Amino acid sequence: QLAEAVAGRDMSAEIAGGMLLAGPFVQPDSEGERLRLLHPAIGAAVRAGLPDARTAQSRIAVALLSAVPGQDWGQADPYVRDHIAGHALESGQLPQLLT
Repeated sequence: QLAEAVAGRDMSAEIAGGMLLAGPFVQPDSEGERLRLLHPAIGAAVRAGLPDARTAQSRIAVALLSAVPGQDWGQADPYVRDHIAGHALESGQLPQLLT
């Protein structure tokens, strides 16, 4: 979902096709729903290659917010709780998130 939010389109074919190359650099989460980057430098390299990192961070923040069941933060995925503030900060949306 986050890759699709950043790209603004369905990325399932690219992700499936790219796993042979990306496999050593990612690890599936415990539910197999998300891929975790194994080193922060990988994320930094991806962000550096984006034409508009702020827009990408905004799309990620919106995607994470929409993944909170009924806006009940107690039921939110741990990744969402741990990282939403950072994505909101990078997109300039932290004040809105806090309110």
